[in-house]
Amino acid sequence: MSAFGGFTEADWEQAALEQLADHGWEPKQGKAIAPGSGERNSWAELALPARFLEALRSLNPSVPPEHLKQAAAEILRPISGDAITENHRTHGFLVEGY
Repeated sequence: MSAFGGFTEADWEQAALEQLADHGWEPKQGKAIAPGSGERNSWAELALPARFLEALRSLNPSVPPEHLKQAAAEILRPISGDAITENHRTHGFLVEGY
């Protein structure tokens, strides 16, 4: 099925993967990050906690590890059951910081 501008979903996905690769991101197969792989406890975990904490360490090398762990826990813990509210909250962290 053709999408906006003649791009298919696969075209958009490939473009996104190329852009992310420019920033050092490497895609993984689902089984590589499945529960039991050491990456997450269940499929309900949308973020990969250890990778998230490592990214925080990389971006904030002068912040003490215990503060980064606390920040990661607060950022990843939803405060509402509403997806729009959570997306807005997460967007705030991305744009304004924690």
